[in-house]
Amino acid sequence: MTQQADGVGDNLSRIAAAKSVGEAVKTAGDHLQKSRIDTARLDARVLAAGAFDMSPEDMLLHADRLAPADDLSRFAEYCDRRMQGEPVARILGEKEFWSLTFKLNEATLVPRPDTELCVETGLQILAGKGLTAPHILDLGTGSGCILISLLTELPGASGVGVDIALAAIEMAQVNALKLGVAGRTKFLQGSWDAAGKGLGKFDLIVTNPPYIPALDIRLLAVEVKDHDPQRALAGGDDGLVAYREIANIVARSMRTGAVLVAEVGNGQAQDVVEIFECAGLVRALDWCRLDLAGRGRVVVAEKC
Repeated sequence: MTQQADGVGDNLSRIAAAKSVGEAVKTAGDHLQKSRIDTARLDARVLAAGAFDMSPEDMLLHADRLAPADDLSRFAEYCDRRMQGEPVARILGEKEFWSLTFKLNEATLVPRPDTELCVETGLQILAGKGLTAPHILDLGTGSGCILISLLTELPGASGVGVDIALAAIEMAQVNALKLGVAGRTKFLQGSWDAAGKGLGKFDLIVTNPPYIPALDIRLLAVEVKDHDPQRALAGGDDGLVAYREIANIVARSMRTGAVLVAEVGNGQAQDVVEIFECAGLVRALDWCRLDLAGRGRVVVAEKC
């Protein structure tokens, strides 16, 4: 939860006037807390690490280091943006996912920890099938976080990422290059069916499509509804539009025995697996994977 506090200008002036890195972080944490930001102290440390170009460990070891004026000014600006509800990942332009750091832009979702379950599930399935060099398709790739994470774990794998937003494709390409898998990836701008055009068959298809029902968008946290791309959130009236579109095209892009792994919203698992079954896929034996909160988060279907 975030709420703009009174006297923000004074708060930022105090941050900018700090003498040391440690003083700046403490002052920022106090002011973020007054703005009713739940993770105020943590956010202050993470933003400071970005502003001062220091690791969290270095900030603890060198808290008495003099804070350069330019860095302090940048840190105060970051804190101002955070007080107004902008998420830390948007401010810094990057987010950790699967122990990797992904660059972000306005066209990409901020990767969530729940989405790591797609990576975990995909790796388990491929290992169970003995596939060490699979061909992987990521529909709605965004920053490329799912596909790239899979490829870093599977040196023999190759993959294709598809996204409707050109800016997302450009960001995914940057991440693939930075994380050393660019030679094994291809990113395409287009709709869900773009990958079915001359790219062969896939062993694994992964997707985290938009699944928020239209009327629920307004109920999302400010950090999400005001800062994540609406196109990547809005799933139509019932939240299931993207799954119906995906179901209509994926089977022809899958090898026999290939698997589709899809992230779903709360309470959507049964509806989504039935959509895939109607399209000719078969729910896997362990077809619904639970997140850490015990909610169905990932659905698994196979082509037999």
